[in-house]
Amino acid sequence: MCCVPARFDYWIDLPASLAIATLVLTHILSALMALICFSFISLCFLRHFQNGARRALSWFVSAGFGLMLSAFYLVPAIGTLHLISPKYLATNFLPRTSFAFPTITRLVYGPGWFTYQWTVPTLSLVGVVAATLHMRRRKNGSDLIGGALLLMLAPSWASLFMASELSYPLWLMNTPLRMVQFPWRFIYITSATGLVANALAFLDLKCTSQLRLRSLSAALPLALSLLATGAAERENMFFRREAAAPVGGQDDTLSGSGRISHQFPGRALGRLSPGGRACDRVRWKEFDLPYD
Repeated sequence: MCCVPARFDYWIDLPASLAIATLVLTHILSALMALICFSFISLCFLRHFQNGARRALSWFVSAGFGLMLSAFYLVPAIGTLHLISPKYLATNFLPRTSFAFPTITRLVYGPGWFTYQWTVPTLSLVGVVAATLHMRRRKNGSDLIGGALLLMLAPSWASLFMASELSYPLWLMNTPLRMVQFPWRFIYITSATGLVANALAFLDLKCTSQLRLRSLSAALPLALSLLATGAAERENMFFRREAAAPVGGQDDTLSGSGRISHQFPGRALGRLSPGGRACDRVRWKEFDLPYD
């Protein structure tokens, strides 16, 4: 929705608004992460495009219009957040073991989930770095491909920042950001925009008949990203099967609350614990998580 800069000559970019509304209707937290990361394109507009202030303002107006279009779903959903105990997610939970590229937090708080903290983020980072290096080599960054590359790289780097330990202070504040729970979730932005940026870089190299080695360096992250997607989906299927089987004959219903653990119940959380301890049930109300 950001690949055609000319559309931001209008105050409201209807395709962008419809995309935002659709994302809200699909998953509110995904929409929140997308709005945070894609808002960084306003900095690109201000610095690299003509009428940058108007285009930056147009993005926020379009985003607001998209939220208005989805208000029939968004407002009731926000009004019923108490049914899933959001206050416990937002106040008692600290994402100490859920950052991408964990170094200090791993030493202090122990390991987390290797696939989503190292494998997938690293492959996404490789693709973004390759596209960024190609962007810096380009002599003309104001053409269509250059503009599209820039607008894809901005949210890619923003999502990598939000997923990494560099954003740790932001997660300590009691804001709606805490509802995301796991910072590595922001990698889903990079896995999409970084892939598009990588594809644009490869297309640009093919169109300009650049060296085959450079074309290969742009195409390799594309192949690795596809492999990472398959590996992540395979691991997701494994944990779904693990989570479906109760441990010790107990279900995963929260004690005394009637709520259901919707993330990693039962044996799945036990497998995620640093010491490999089994977890009979998940007490989300007290937030007694074995991997924290």
